[in-house]
Amino acid sequence: MPIIHTSLCLAERVEVGPVHFGKYVYNDETRVFATQDVTICMKDGSPLKLTIHLGEGCTALAAGEAVVLPSPEEVVA
Repeated sequence: MPIIHTSLCLAERVEVGPVHFGKYVYNDETRVFATQDVTICMKDGSPLKLTIHLGEGCTALAAGEAVVLPSPEEVVA
């Protein structure tokens, strides 16, 4: 399995966003997914944003709670 390992120097601030839910249709079935953004603000002012697609049961960053996917009807498009 490929692994990405990087080092970011002189980070001024790290912002962890809330978990967002979305939905999509695959094989005529509506499915739900969860994402969470981590933004690292560097000393020179440039931000680096990482979007993580969270699997069900994965622990959300900062909140420390397991992600539970809502039903498709509960997700606003």
